[in-house]
Amino acid sequence: NCVPTYVPRSATFTGRPMVDLPSATGVLSTQALTTGSGYALQAPYCSSQVAHRKEVCNHSNQAKMSDTSKESTSMTGGPMAGQSRLSAYLLALRPWSFSASLAPVALGAALAYRVVHHFSPLVFVASCVTALSVHAAGNVVNTYFDYMRGIDSRTSSDDRTLVDRRLTPNEVVHLGALLYTLGCVGFILLAGCSEARMEHLALVYFGGLSSSFLYTGGLGLKYIALGDLLVLVTFGPVCVLYSFVAQAGRMDPAPLWYAMPLAMNTEAILHANNARDRQQDARAGAVTLALLLGPTGSHVLYALLLFVPYLLFALLAARARWLLLPLITLPSAFNLERQFRDGRLARLPQHTARLNIYFGLFYILAVVLADSLPGLH
Repeated sequence: NCVPTYVPRSATFTGRPMVDLPSATGVLSTQALTTGSGYALQAPYCSSQVAHRKEVCNHSNQAKMSDTSKESTSMTGGPMAGQSRLSAYLLALRPWSFSASLAPVALGAALAYRVVHHFSPLVFVASCVTALSVHAAGNVVNTYFDYMRGIDSRTSSDDRTLVDRRLTPNEVVHLGALLYTLGCVGFILLAGCSEARMEHLALVYFGGLSSSFLYTGGLGLKYIALGDLLVLVTFGPVCVLYSFVAQAGRMDPAPLWYAMPLAMNTEAILHANNARDRQQDARAGAVTLALLLGPTGSHVLYALLLFVPYLLFALLAARARWLLLPLITLPSAFNLERQFRDGRLARLPQHTARLNIYFGLFYILAVVLADSLPGLH
């Protein structure tokens, strides 16, 4: 029923309804579309449609204003908003992963106790504060760079800090800087209360601090398939040696070997995470070890990371029977391997971190209770 009309170009007002014509279905509005003949072709549409479109737009604008108002209220209002902000900051630290740094610090302290027969609670607390601060800062840096590189998105990310706008990128940067500062303050306190030489502590500490940043920042070792190696070294030998030197007051290579079972178990957490995120990493152009190995190779590596430490304990038990104690967790390791094999990867990193907690606890307890430990004097 709507018939286009031609009017002179001078009468047109581009993009605006020009005339209203009566029709059987209501008032007919026309909109100018200039033709090459000097006339404007009027594209007609019914005013009832216009009204509907305006209504939809109004509802959309009202919804956006409502969402903006709610967001503003949540950012600035009341105790509940404050609690929400605090929880956002805490979740950004990924506290479920902290066993990866606490366990090696405790192991290093236990090994030092077996050597010097002395334990300093103050040194231990300072060691934990510095290790946790650097670990949490590394998690925050990882969140920031994964988001900025497009690896994390609303549909694919397990870390919801930035993709859900719980925090802004600037807030994440400030949080990371605060955590690194806290770690450095803790290191100064540790250097003051430990008998170890400052240069020995500084060498290990700043090596670990640099690693936590370079994992995704700077060189971005995670994105060139070197992240697994970095984590294996940092959350094993580096953390254990750092705590050992702080407690014992001297360097010793033996803790490096005792760190390996725990380091492999900790690396299993990262590998489970990268295996789960394989497709997102590939789309973003990141190259991880899980991506290079493929599903089958990743499964084999995950199984090795889980079970080789138990084989090492079985061998060491010939000299120290208490080192069989961590084998209590072996059934849980089999369950995790089956979970990986079945493709149930969504919560596998968190489940592997839970195993890491108990694995580390039993390992540390075994070190403390053993009559003697090979290589430690």
